[in-house]
Amino acid sequence: MTLSLEAGLRNLLIQIEGMERVLALNEQQIESARLKTAEELKRYEQGRGDLVFVIQSQDNEERAKLSYAQNAALYHGQQLRLKALLDELLP
Repeated sequence: MTLSLEAGLRNLLIQIEGMERVLALNEQQIESARLKTAEELKRYEQGRGDLVFVIQSQDNEERAKLSYAQNAALYHGQQLRLKALLDELLP
């Protein structure tokens, strides 16, 4: 029983570390999308761009934020499972 819990714990820790890297990448995607939106808006305001590109950039930014939120929810679920496993392992 303990061996199975320890294996599950190791597996979960690996998943959590992977998810932390994914969240860091999501943050970079959000920042990149935010900068692109700002550039597209600037070009549009100068009359050098189309409003469609501004809207597409805003959509991409919101999709990046949604992806981050979904991955953050998974990450927190993993954290809760980790705490539950630790509670089982440690009396």
